[in-house]
Formats: sequence, structure tokens, C-alpha cells
Amino acid sequence: MTGAQKRYAQIEKELLAILFACEHFHEYNYGKHVVVQTDHKPLVAIFNKPLVFPPLRLQRMLMKIQKYDIELHYVPGKYLCLADTLSRATSTDNKITESEDKFDEIVEAHHITSSPLYPQSNGLVERNVQIVKNSLIKAKQANRDMYLVLLHYRNSPIEGINFSPAQLLMGRTLRDTLPINESLLIPRTPNKNLAKDALRKRQESQRYYYNRGTKPLNPLKRENIYPKTQLKDKEWRPATIENRKEQPRSYMFKNCEGGSYTRNRRFINVIPDIPDDEVQREELPKASQSIREDDNETILNESDFEIFNVPTQSSCGRPIKIPDRLKY
Repeated sequence: MTGAQKRYAQIEKELLAILFACEHFHEYNYGKHVVVQTDHKPLVAIFNKPLVFPPLRLQRMLMKIQKYDIELHYVPGKYLCLADTLSRATSTDNKITESEDKFDEIVEAHHITSSPLYPQSNGLVERNVQIVKNSLIKAKQANRDMYLVLLHYRNSPIEGINFSPAQLLMGRTLRDTLPINESLLIPRTPNKNLAKDALRKRQESQRYYYNRGTKPLNPLKRENIYPKTQLKDKEWRPATIENRKEQPRSYMFKNCEGGSYTRNRRFINVIPDIPDDEVQREELPKASQSIREDDNETILNESDFEIFNVPTQSSCGRPIKIPDRLKY
């Protein structure tokens, strides 16, 4: 709502809500008889009066609604299904515009943030945007109607769930350009428990195959670290851990410039603590090192080289066979 609309009278806000809903769902309710339920009883009387009697602001909104076949019914508020009973626990990626306290005041919700600029932590929205974006790009390249492309997407069954988004939302299959039997268009409410179980099994399978080749990173304490301030950067800059966030594997740190950031554990490297005596020992020359220059050649003792233990098997348990050309 704009600033002017926020200052409307209550009856004007009620009519504005009906107008917004009609225009938003224009593709569904245009040319059809629509029943609108409201808990604002004076609005029903205004709808039944001639257009010349309401105030000018209500007249303008009523004229916009005239293209829809609307029947307004009064229903007490206690019998209406309100959106206030739905979950308002929004989840965002903690950008600057969404981390302010004013955002929580406007939304009136418990604000849960994920690691910023980390698409995997906000995968549901990111994947949705990717699918719709690729579909619209292909529709433009093929000179196809983008609304028809979205209709086919909403009518396609989801892999592993066997229900389309239209069936899960409206309980029926939408009519599209493909030939279909009339009996398949009859509304049938899908079993939500079966859909949830199928979705959970698919997520567990994805988690198993993803975690099979990974290992958990050690949790961080108040120590010096090397994080990436911007995830696209290739530099690791020194910083200090301030605290650990409520979200899993999420930390807040302060860099050398005094700025505070929140990043995922994957984008943080730990600075190893090196004792002072080891630092001094590395600066001293080795006593066992002997260098002999003969015909512009430098020869070192074998004791000067560190011999590393070559692993004999991989993390999966497979034996590692070193090629003959690498054996010295």
C-alpha cells in the first residue's frame, strides 16, 4: 500500500482489498460469477446502492470493479478463514535491506535469516527463481507465450511426488493445449500425507548423496580467522569471531576495518596458532645443512628434505597406486 492508501478510511481499505484481489486474479475470475465474502457489513449496503450515492473515492473503485461479476456476502469475522493464522516466520538471506529492525516491525513476524549470498541455505527460493527464469528465457527465444509456458510448468507432475503444483494448490488438473480426457479434469483432492512423505523421502535421498562425499567442518570459537568478506572475492582477509548465530554453521565476525559480517562456515578458514619458539626456530639456519658448490651445482643432504607419508588409500577406501614415473 502507498502512503495515501494507508490513510484511507476503513471502508475504503475494505473495498480496495476487493479491487486488488479481483485485478490480481483477473485471469481466473474475469467472465465468471464470483462470490466475495466480507466481514464489513456497510460495504454490502454500498454495493447494492446506485453508483451515484457513494463518495467519489468509492465510486472510482466501484467503476473499476464493474467489469467483474461479483456478488458480495456478509460473513462474521469469526467464520472467515484469515491469513493471520498462517505462519509468518519469514526466511531471508540477511541482506542489508532485510536485516533492519524496521523490517520486523512492518512484517510483524519472527524474522529468520540465513547465511547471506549463500544460495544453498535458501535453496527453495533460489531453485524456484532459476526454473522460472530459464523457462521465460527459452519462451522468449522460441517466440512462445510465456503464460502458456508457466501453465505447462504448473501442470507438470513434480519428480518423486507425482503431483503437479496445480493439483497441490487447487486439487485439479488444469486444461492446457495437450489433449486430455474429460474425466481427468474432475477435481480430486490429492492425499497431502502421501505428497509430504514422498517429498521427505526425496529430500533424504538428496541429503544422503550430497553428504556421502563431504565431512563436517569443526565448529569455531573466539579465534582469529580468514573469511571472505565478499563471496566472489578470491582473497581471504583476517578477522575475529564475535559470536555464533542461531542458524546452523553461521558465524558473525569483525574484520580489520571494523565491519561486522555474517558468513557460512564454508567460507571461513582458521589461522593456525604457531608458537613463538617455532617461529624463531624456523628463522635460524639448519645446522645439518651442508651445501657444496661444484661446477655451478648445489648438492643438499637427504636429511634436509622432509619425507611425507603418501596416503595408501582414498577417503572412500580405494587403494592408491602411485605411477612408476613418480617413484624416485
